[in-house]
Amino acid sequence: TVAYLKSLKDGNGKVGAVGFCWGGGAVNQLAVHAPDLSAGVAYYGMQPKAEDAAKIKAPLLLHYAGLDSRTNAG
Repeated sequence: TVAYLKSLKDGNGKVGAVGFCWGGGAVNQLAVHAPDLSAGVAYYGMQPKAEDAAKIKAPLLLHYAGLDSRTNAG
């Protein structure tokens, strides 16, 4: 969990996540469900539901293809 990673003595207390394709969707879901996430970068992947967007507290860098109808379907 993010809380566990933040507690590691060799860390700096911040946790970020990067994901590609399926992992990009996982980053988006982590951002929705882990308010203590420090930052996230998603390359493609399913987007969170519109009603969940307000739950995201971490800054995100999102990469999506403008002509990819499957990825951009939501």
